[in-house]
Amino acid sequence: MAINNVTLSTKFLQWKDITNDIITSVGDTDLLTTTATDLTSGINELDALQGNDSFVGLTSTTLTGAVNELRAELGDITALTSPVTTDSVLAINSVDDLLDNVISGTQDITYDNATSGLTSITVQDAIDEVSDSANIAYDNVASGLTATTVQDAIDEVEGRVDTSETGLTDLVNGTTSITYDNVASGLTATTIQDAIDEVEGRVDTLEIDTHSHANLTNLDTIDQNLATTDTVSFNFVLESVTTGITAFDTGGQTNATALTTSINEISTVGTAGDSVKLPTASAGLKIYIINNGANACDVFPDVSDDLGVGVDTAISLLAGETVTYIAYDDTNWRAF
Repeated sequence: MAINNVTLSTKFLQWKDITNDIITSVGDTDLLTTTATDLTSGINELDALQGNDSFVGLTSTTLTGAVNELRAELGDITALTSPVTTDSVLAINSVDDLLDNVISGTQDITYDNATSGLTSITVQDAIDEVSDSANIAYDNVASGLTATTVQDAIDEVEGRVDTSETGLTDLVNGTTSITYDNVASGLTATTIQDAIDEVEGRVDTLEIDTHSHANLTNLDTIDQNLATTDTVSFNFVLESVTTGITAFDTGGQTNATALTTSINEISTVGTAGDSVKLPTASAGLKIYIINNGANACDVFPDVSDDLGVGVDTAISLLAGETVTYIAYDDTNWRAF
């Protein structure tokens, strides 16, 4: 409320009312909780307690704002998981005490050996056991090394690797010669290059059909039959054979069972028209087919080849019959 000023013309009763209004507005100084007993001194005392509104390290400029800012920085104490959670200082002290107990050995650390597989059942014994196991047992019986300790064995192996690397580098660079003589090989060549050329020449003279003799593996026997004149003589030729062939169910050329050897015995033809397929024609290639199945089997050429009845067209092979196909060029076959 507005308080009127007292002037020389103010009457006594008016002066009394103005004085009472002032007393009401100021309040009862006996109710002050400050040490000061008058209004001005009480205000100054509170102002001194509040201090400067510039708070070091804080952005707030009022006492209430600074308090709230500090609370936000300290965090929510209800989220503490320390032994004591009533306030931040006590929480920190409780964690510090726990660490001191662990270091001094008065605080037990939970441990069991189920996962580690150690025999120890205490932390200290487990540490000692792991430390002891670091000593690796080693002997040179299995390795054949001369070293008798792990470190010496590692050094010895590393040295051998270095030697091997050096030898390989010299060999690649041509600084190391390869010893060769023709006593064991029986070749006439006396140098490595001439020996390679001689062997390559003999291979060129071998006119063996790779399609008909795909399974001929005894190359040592062939080499023994080679005379120094590079001529080859065979009394018998072993043809490659596949037995127990099953013709493709439902037939057709695309998925027909492929015949991959010189002699092919078909044992299963579930339904008439089930199919097999010759390899790609190559002049001089000869394929024998025996149908021991219960039904007639369709024999197809490879894609774009001709058995003499049209490109990609099959010829039926009756149950119990045998046929020989010979390719006279790289596309056409004839049956015999």
